[in-house]
Amino acid sequence: MVGAVRRLAAEMERGLREAHPTPRKMVATKLALAVGAMIEEQ
Repeated sequence: MVGAVRRLAAEMERGLREAHPTPRKMVATKLALAVGAMIEEQ
């Protein structure tokens, strides 16, 4: 499960960085992890 969340978060982070390259890396990483975990729980 954790591996799937990490893969999903990495893909989401890549998309966020492409859409909005200016936010700090940590913000994009934490946001992607949070959303990935929420999706996994559903």
